Amino acid sequence: MVDKKAQLQAKAEAIVALGLPIMEEKARLIELLLDEADLLVDESPFVTRLEHFDILLEHRKALRRSMIRENAPEIRELAVLLDHTGTANPTVDHGHIGPDWDALMAEGIPGVAEKLRRHKEKNPGCEDFYDPCIRVYEALSRCFARWSRVAREAGNDFAAGNLLALSRGAPQTLGQAMQLTVVFYRLQMDLDATAVRSLGGLDHLYQPFYRPEEDSAQRALTREFLLTLNRQHAAANLPFYLCDCEGNSWPFTWVILEEYRALGIYDPKLHILYHPALDKKLVDFVLDSIREGKSSYVFIGTEVSRRALEKIGVAPEDARRLTVYGCYEVAAEGTEIPCTCGAYLNMAKALELTLGGGRDLLTGDLLGVEAAADYASFDAFLAGVRLQLDAILQKATQVLTVHDGYMHAICPSLFMSPTYESALTAGRELYAGGAKYNNTSITGLGLASLVDGLLAVKKVVFDRKLVTLEALTQILKQNWEGQEKLRLICKNTGAKYGNNDPEADSLAVSLVDQAAGFVNGRKNGRGGVFRWGQFSVNIRSTFGKVCAASPDGRRAGEPFSKNAVASIGQDKKGVTALLASVLKLDASRIPDGCVADVVLHSSAVKGDEGLLAFRGLLETFMAGGGGSIHFNVLSPEVLLKAQEEPEKYKNLQIRLCGWNVRFVNLSRAEQDEFILQARQENGL
Repeated sequence: MVDKKAQLQAKAEAIVALGLPIMEEKARLIELLLDEADLLVDESPFVTRLEHFDILLEHRKALRRSMIRENAPEIRELAVLLDHTGTANPTVDHGHIGPDWDALMAEGIPGVAEKLRRHKEKNPGCEDFYDPCIRVYEALSRCFARWSRVAREAGNDFAAGNLLALSRGAPQTLGQAMQLTVVFYRLQMDLDATAVRSLGGLDHLYQPFYRPEEDSAQRALTREFLLTLNRQHAAANLPFYLCDCEGNSWPFTWVILEEYRALGIYDPKLHILYHPALDKKLVDFVLDSIREGKSSYVFIGTEVSRRALEKIGVAPEDARRLTVYGCYEVAAEGTEIPCTCGAYLNMAKALELTLGGGRDLLTGDLLGVEAAADYASFDAFLAGVRLQLDAILQKATQVLTVHDGYMHAICPSLFMSPTYESALTAGRELYAGGAKYNNTSITGLGLASLVDGLLAVKKVVFDRKLVTLEALTQILKQNWEGQEKLRLICKNTGAKYGNNDPEADSLAVSLVDQAAGFVNGRKNGRGGVFRWGQFSVNIRSTFGKVCAASPDGRRAGEPFSKNAVASIGQDKKGVTALLASVLKLDASRIPDGCVADVVLHSSAVKGDEGLLAFRGLLETFMAGGGGSIHFNVLSPEVLLKAQEEPEKYKNLQIRLCGWNVRFVNLSRAEQDEFILQARQENGL
């Protein structure tokens, strides 16, 4: 029996041994798998699986290791140091992107191949871009035809017909459009090795194929499609958006929403583009779904998001084609490669470095500016924190700028690039500057931890003089050992961000403005600019595990604050005060996304009046310039029961940072966080 994996790997190694230019090498590797890998078919109407054996993913990893290690060893060492100390994690971000789905749906695979040929004729001298892409798209058509035969032999005539049609032209039916979406997504992920983090606006993409007279059959197909996406088991859930930035929705918007709700799944996740003109019945339907326990939605404020993109140089007409990648990251669809997770940066680390004279309190590594940790006043101390914040921002942008220069050489995109008109016109791959906007993003986390820690230092060191800076630093190095009274004073006394407190909020605003001012518009290494974001996802825990205790009362190893909201348990004045604090941040200066996490007690949104209050909260937030917001509607009593009897609550959903999980799958500490929040939030 032939070992197919060994056979394909041997052929792949032979291709790599030829020493071809990276575009040609990758095209031949992709072609090998499209032509020869086993194609799988199951009972689903949609096929997605090809036995790729991670050959292209390993190829990318090997190139990344060798390229950075051999050509930029000092930068690699700096990146590793920043990551291992919980300061920042600058990476080579080939994810959090997507093809131009509108162009792909309009042209189909053969149509994109034909456009490549036409542009090649107009652009002599760019064959090194066009020829590999043509090779891949022609192989895609052959693969679809081959897959059609395999599906027919397996008795899946529906998939067979759709695949054969897609091998010959653009989709003509809803089933063909859905098949193109799922198979292109899966193949770009597995063969192009560039991670698709949005399926686009599925309602407007599929509306032309929707036939109301076939509503029952098309709804059944939609359910199968959503379940197919669910079975992809995408990290942090697979997203798509609904509605548009002008407040438009379509009949098929409702089909998706209603069938998704009926299924009760939490993956994929849905981005709702929010505009004041958006149908209030649609908004109420989503909010009612959330209070029912289905919380895989995030609302994105389109007006402020467009302004944010325009401020970093995106033309208004491009900003109107708003998309959302990953969790909350907005971008200009079909024109921008935003690298939305280029780096997470721990803002709270600036406070630690100030206490340590520029050095990590646990390792002693010099991460910031070396300076004597001796400050006569809080204002001088705050100036020291600002100095260290700029220092780590500088290091993160330095690493990312170098990384940008290797993105094309490590992993050019042959699936995605031909769908972008700018790449076709220029004859240039997207990571080589082929996008109209070639940007890189840095996202700040730990804002509340930083603000609360600063105000704790002000209170206990400079105002009440309970401890010296030097003594506090030693206490933090020893993780508050023997100093529980002081820790509780720091944790519970004084102003805290997230309570509409002028002192805390003005400090938060000034620090975000500083970071955004440093990052936004700064030139990156691919002919674009850097963009600032304000969210944390689970990196707040990853960084927390390797960082020393902090002055806000946080112990060593514990998570930092979440996204753009208060530290857990510190928003003591309710959700209205919490959102008032978040709204003071200028979301139009945060183009990579700024999200508010809201936990509401189930009693607060009960009944018709509760739904009206729920919508009022959302509308007030958006009218105030909010960037994005998502909700958990929880009962602490139910959560406690789920802790004790998890087998009875297997389907209980929780919106966690930027995706959904089942409550029973969370760690005990994470469950306790949500129980604490649910206990606090008893009303709007």
